[in-house]
Amino acid sequence: SSHFGSGSPAMVRRNRDSDQGGGFSLPKVFIRKPRPTISKAPGKTSGPAPTADAEAEAASASAAASAASAAPAEPKGPSKKVIKRLALQKYLLGKGKIEQTDLSVGQLMRKNLEVVHAIRDCQDEVELRNNFLNQGTAGKFEKYFAASKYKFRFFLAKDGTPVAQIHKSLV
Repeated sequence: SSHFGSGSPAMVRRNRDSDQGGGFSLPKVFIRKPRPTISKAPGKTSGPAPTADAEAEAASASAAASAASAAPAEPKGPSKKVIKRLALQKYLLGKGKIEQTDLSVGQLMRKNLEVVHAIRDCQDEVELRNNFLNQGTAGKFEKYFAASKYKFRFFLAKDGTPVAQIHKSLV
């Protein structure tokens, strides 16, 4: 008799990965829930009942505390990121990498024969590449970064908004 169809355990080929569930697993996700705060119910108070003057004083103290806690939350002036970005903008303007114009953002965003693509709030090639798939190394816009017939120009609109334009040489 043949041993191929006998079904004996010694002769059956087994997939070792399926027995153990595979070699890849994700760690368990623990969701941290905030602990409930224990507060006294408004009807249940211990000790003597507060007077009207004490209630008014407590209300004014809580209002002052909430006003004091809200005040630091408001930022004073631009953030660090904005300050660094404006400093870079000033540096690039001094080096001639960005041109100051009297045109509006809408006029700078228009496409024509020469301008094939325009991006608002983009002041250098780093920000320009971050607007494209894989930093401009893949996809249909890869040609803008790979071909020498495309050039980048950066402008500051009259309101101070940087605009990047991709120009195609017509030669």
